[in-house]
Amino acid sequence: IECAAEPPPSVVRSLLCDEIGFVQEAALASFTSPHHQQQSHVGFFVQDNKLGLAFPIIPPLYAFALESLQSITDLYRRSIVQPASNATSDTALDPTPQRRDNHADIVQLLLNLSRVVLIINADNYTALNLRKQLIKEEDVSPISELQFFSVLFTKHPKSGESWSHRHWVLRYVLQSSKYDDETIQKVIDTELNTCLRVAKIYPKNYHAWSYRVQVSLLLNAVQAKVDLKQMENYLRHNVSDNCGAHQRQMLLLRLFYLAGFTSPHFKHSKHMLLSNNNSIASTTPTTTPTTTQISKAECTDLWDQELRLITHLIEFYPGHETLWLHRRFLLYHSLRTIHCHGHDNNNSNSNNNNNTHTLPPTTHTMTSLVATELEWTKVRMEDAKAERYTQQRAHAAAYYLWLTTLTHHTQQQQQQQQLQPQEQQQQRPQADSATGSFIRDMTPEDRFAQLNALLNLHPQYDEIGFVQEAAL
Repeated sequence: IECAAEPPPSVVRSLLCDEIGFVQEAALASFTSPHHQQQSHVGFFVQDNKLGLAFPIIPPLYAFALESLQSITDLYRRSIVQPASNATSDTALDPTPQRRDNHADIVQLLLNLSRVVLIINADNYTALNLRKQLIKEEDVSPISELQFFSVLFTKHPKSGESWSHRHWVLRYVLQSSKYDDETIQKVIDTELNTCLRVAKIYPKNYHAWSYRVQVSLLLNAVQAKVDLKQMENYLRHNVSDNCGAHQRQMLLLRLFYLAGFTSPHFKHSKHMLLSNNNSIASTTPTTTPTTTQISKAECTDLWDQELRLITHLIEFYPGHETLWLHRRFLLYHSLRTIHCHGHDNNNSNSNNNNNTHTLPPTTHTMTSLVATELEWTKVRMEDAKAERYTQQRAHAAAYYLWLTTLTHHTQQQQQQQQLQPQEQQQQRPQADSATGSFIRDMTPEDRFAQLNALLNLHPQYDEIGFVQEAAL
């Protein structure tokens, strides 16, 4: 334990490593370097930038590091001298806490101990909260913290608490005024690449993909298009992984928002971007539609390219539900949003005259799109020579049923929107019945008394529910 508490400098500086793992004790003999022959009894080693820990030393090492961490934490708090409230010297005018002479040594020791604890148990709240305190006290750089957790995720890619900690650190970087835009953009690019690398280590990693979605909402149009191209390669190699398809959906919604599309069907994306105080994107200014970097016509072209891509993947890799669900997403917004906005043929003049260059939606365009889609789906259902035909036919049939239902509802909504307000008033049911009027005239006290009377009269109710007023 004493040897493991003071490992070689190459082990202490684990940021030099790019991977961490636990190995059997017998595997130590396979390393023949002079350094490992002399230090094999220690139980850990570094080779080719890989940090390995032998299983037998993990329980005592973890107990020692955790116990020491708790005691050293008290020393750290005492090393920060708060200015006295009744002090009369010049130092009392400075509210910044003063550090004792041994403060830097204590900080380094805490970093080493918490690092060992997290390598063994990445969900340890004590170590994570302590490192947050070190960052807030400016004793640790948040950039180096992100680098360390990038290495830590090679061993613990699905640690929810560690991803939450990384979420907090990135928010701290974005809120800090110490970093310029160039540095922040480098951090964002690094975060995107880290999430993708971790997702490849452990596929369908919910924490990594959820974090990446939040980071992608910080991208401008150019960055979003670059990331969209990168995610295309991931989708081509992982056609059964819905995480990659969902990431592309969020990037497409991000581009549509930057292009100035306004629709209730993009409400979820805007809510995540602008209204969610817990999201990363809410901590930094975002590009508004008035300073768009992409036109509506270009967004529509990207949507068409995505539809052609998913068509190719479904035909080349039949029977994968992820691809069919992604096609539902594309057709849904094509029918409900794109054709409702029309195509922006001349984006340069769209700000001066929003109606001149926008084509109104036409029933013929939507009908031809649906007819082409239904015909294509029928071919997929009847292609008995395709690989995985049974699965392909089942997904195609479900998609066919969904598309016909969606088309029916879309047509009904368009008919309702075309009705005049007077006609809508005539078709609306008369809700002002005697019973409804009586209910609205009741005071809250009368409702309370009536409800309690009913509960006391029939104490053996077997079900309680809420109903529409007209149902009374």
